[in-house]
Amino acid sequence: MPFIYVVGPAGSGKSALAMLLRARGFKAYDEDDPDVGSAHSLETGEPVTIPPLDKRDADWFSRHEWRVRESAKSRLTSLATTQPVILFGNSVKPSEQAALFDRVIYLNIDEDTLRERILKRADNDYGKSEDEMQRILEQKQASDNQYSISGALPIDATQPLEVVADAIERIVAS
Repeated sequence: MPFIYVVGPAGSGKSALAMLLRARGFKAYDEDDPDVGSAHSLETGEPVTIPPLDKRDADWFSRHEWRVRESAKSRLTSLATTQPVILFGNSVKPSEQAALFDRVIYLNIDEDTLRERILKRADNDYGKSEDEMQRILEQKQASDNQYSISGALPIDATQPLEVVADAIERIVAS
């Protein structure tokens, strides 16, 4: 069965798509779910609590990164031996993706739509400061370049969520 990684920048719809596909009966997981992923200290490798928006500065980001928990990787990899599994996120390094996933899908989104979505969302404050928004836009540019040459299957994430979810379903079925 396929183990699929859906990657995209913050604001591309990953969390909303995971919820929509779960509602459709898929085994869909989001790296933002606490039992799947968390912020980790680069120094110790241990999970850390994310500080409030006004405490997350460039220094904090230089000392921390988001990771999928090893226990979640093992659990989802095992689950994918019996049924399709979809993981939505942005933290698995490209060098690890080929070993973990059968397919990688890249949610492509333009800068204006990304900004609008991040500023409108109420359930997540990541990207609400100008520093974090700039960080997201820089990561988006790097990801656009990387995934355009990596063989990831691109999907236009500016489309309605239902249309994007339908496209992911077709890839899972193929």
